[in-house]
Amino acid sequence: MEIQQIVITIISAISLSLLSGFVILKRQSLIGDAFSHIALPGIALALSLKIDIFWGALIFLLLGTFLIIAIREKIKIFLEAVVGFIFLLFLSLGKIFIEDEELIESLFGNIQKATTLDLGIAIIVCSFIIFTILKFKDKLAIISFSEEFAQAEGINVKKIDFIFLLMIAMAIALGIRVTGVLLVGSYLILPGLSCLLITKSFNRFLLLSGFYGIISSCLGIFLSRFIELGPAIVISQSLIFIIFFILKSFKL
Repeated sequence: MEIQQIVITIISAISLSLLSGFVILKRQSLIGDAFSHIALPGIALALSLKIDIFWGALIFLLLGTFLIIAIREKIKIFLEAVVGFIFLLFLSLGKIFIEDEELIESLFGNIQKATTLDLGIAIIVCSFIIFTILKFKDKLAIISFSEEFAQAEGINVKKIDFIFLLMIAMAIALGIRVTGVLLVGSYLILPGLSCLLITKSFNRFLLLSGFYGIISSCLGIFLSRFIELGPAIVISQSLIFIIFFILKSFKL
């Protein structure tokens, strides 16, 4: 694996892991899986046009985000229900338009095809996510714990939710190159879930989630000498979670 591919893997991990804490606190752990499947038609479009899959995935993820917000605005139902509907629609479209031989690569990723352009995109996306989290961290935290309290405090919940979904869309579009559609959701679940076991401080929780992404991706890169990178990263994340769980259970 080349240096730029290693850097892209680590940057993708940081981007997704930092958002993981908010996903867990908002009790929206399946949003990563749903959003990643929304990207499938975009991947099919990108492959047919011979362009980077990031752009195809991002276009459809943004389209899905706008549809989710529009439907939720018109019909007052839970976010998970709207995401589920959009997820199933886009998943079906993706299966129709994507070729079978391209499906495996889309589902499990192929970091070997990453280019210098992908590295530049990764740096820009990660920088945007870090800057946005630092800027809106307190508001994101309050909304994650209670939207009603956030509204009472005068926070524009709709605006912050849109920003949050935008970051999720960008991070997933970036991460699909590394782990593929099926496994990218693990980065939005396991870092936050694991770090929640070992700290109650929100700032430390957020920081540890980022470090978790770095450590698990580095371990996954090592294991990728023996197995595919996507599964290797998920196995690494799972092992770290088990270690944290044991430490928590036995109060070590």
